[in-house]
Amino acid sequence: MRIGLYLFLLFGTGFVACKASEEVNPDELSGTWVEASARKDTISFLSTLGREPTRWLQVNRGKTTNPDGYIVPRLGSGIYDYYVSGRQMYVRSLLSSNSAYKAYPISRRNGELRLGNFFELGSQQPHTTVRTLVRL
Repeated sequence: MRIGLYLFLLFGTGFVACKASEEVNPDELSGTWVEASARKDTISFLSTLGREPTRWLQVNRGKTTNPDGYIVPRLGSGIYDYYVSGRQMYVRSLLSSNSAYKAYPISRRNGELRLGNFFELGSQQPHTTVRTLVRL
């Protein structure tokens, strides 16, 4: 009987101590977030007010030199339209002729935002990893 009680307390405490990631409320995303490890990529979440709020985000990934020697924004930089449903963020580039949304995982935990890396390869590619972002 005591062993059962100890096991119950051990596992019960373990489940309480491990806080699960939260679903993301789009209203809490506003502002600028920076990628936590390299601190080079920033995402600014913006919205308009009104009956139907319009939400978009701007990704800044820095500059690079193209083969012709011009300095241009890195691949993935730009303006995106998005909406959040459950644990998925649906994103489409406003600079592309493709109007389809693509789903990427999104969650929050301990003040950090975990987001499928849609911006490194382009918005219509499958994400290669999940990036952790912190609010500036």
